[in-house]
Amino acid sequence: MAASAERLGVRRGSGMFREALQAVSFLSEEKVADKVDYLKKTFKWSDTEVAIALSKAPMLLKKSREMLRRSLSS
Repeated sequence: MAASAERLGVRRGSGMFREALQAVSFLSEEKVADKVDYLKKTFKWSDTEVAIALSKAPMLLKKSREMLRRSLSS
């Protein structure tokens, strides 16, 4: 789990690391990759932009696609 959180761009010493662990704790690597792809395609974000967003708000991974679309489109 810790490695998955770090792959999101969240460092172990950061304040968001615990949230990142919670976000990835019940998600498979496939689901995390799917959510990252969804963010990139839907919002036309680059890899860097997705990494920045997830490092600041790792709980985005727990939101449904519909909730992401609604909350990030406004």
